[in-house]
Amino acid sequence: MPIIASRASAAYGAGFGKSATAAVVLETGSYDAIASVTIPSGGVSSFTFAGIPVGYRNLEIYWKMATSVADRDMWVQFNNDTSASYHSYIVYSGSGAVNSYTSVGQTKIIWGGGTTTANEFAGGTLTVFNTSSPVTYKSTQANFGYAYNGSTIGTSGTAIVNHSIGSWANLNPVTSITISVASGVINENSSFDLYGEK
Repeated sequence: MPIIASRASAAYGAGFGKSATAAVVLETGSYDAIASVTIPSGGVSSFTFAGIPVGYRNLEIYWKMATSVADRDMWVQFNNDTSASYHSYIVYSGSGAVNSYTSVGQTKIIWGGGTTTANEFAGGTLTVFNTSSPVTYKSTQANFGYAYNGSTIGTSGTAIVNHSIGSWANLNPVTSITISVASGVINENSSFDLYGEK
């Protein structure tokens, strides 16, 4: 049974001394649950969502994850394509500082890094856009955040926010997604849920 979701966008306009008016346009889409992965005992360095049906506009992965090594890049690759056709841009903030870096012409998209302490869980989303389009390269957007070392959010240096975008210079539909970690393993009980947006 599909999961139904709605998105709303609003445009507001008001003149000086006048009351505000609002126009709301609703866009309704449906989401199918495609697959779920829970990492087994011992962890894994990579896993693949294979046999993804063609026809979805976008794909969404909701995840919670810990890695055995701190600050490791997380990678995503499509259709087992190992060519240098992936590009990434990452922005992250923690301890009051904002940092960024770019990675172009790589064999995987970098969509974030592990937590600053090994074996701590974080959660987030990874979206793959235009997954079935024959005329558009595939793009990604990932977001995650966490408070580390059991600290309270709001205390200086205790939280990280990460946002990344990426692209795969390929016109083929996405039929498999491989997620991997740069070193160490994705820990036991990490989970990844894949949905397709029609």
